[in-house]
Amino acid sequence: MASTAAAARYVGQSVKRLEDPRLVTGHGRYVDDIMLPGMLHVAFGRSDLARATITHLDTSTAEALDGVHAVFTGADLNSHNDSLRASLHPPESPAPPANMLADGDVRVRCRMTVGGSFDAITSALSGTLRGGRRGAVAFEGELH
Repeated sequence: MASTAAAARYVGQSVKRLEDPRLVTGHGRYVDDIMLPGMLHVAFGRSDLARATITHLDTSTAEALDGVHAVFTGADLNSHNDSLRASLHPPESPAPPANMLADGDVRVRCRMTVGGSFDAITSALSGTLRGGRRGAVAFEGELH
């Protein structure tokens, strides 16, 4: 009950935050600002269709782009789903079935807000974010 009373004193009040001056003057530091030696950026290529079946996927064009280190598809990564799921969810918690990247079917993942998130089809690693984005969308494929 004490925590509710303590929180109530902030309702409807301005709260002084220590980080505000740094952020509003443009001196904030964000994850996107961090550059480490050998660091790679990842970008995801998504379907422009809300519901489709992947019938063909060729990443050779993306892999040949200068600066692209690797391109992955669902066939490359989805076999690792169980180990990822185990690291994110405790054993007693039922983990929803999900793939890292679309493999076979592509669906839009709707949210309660406006819009949705389309399944990622490819991911590309590059030394620059721009290179990763170019690699992620440079795949050739057929979606029906």
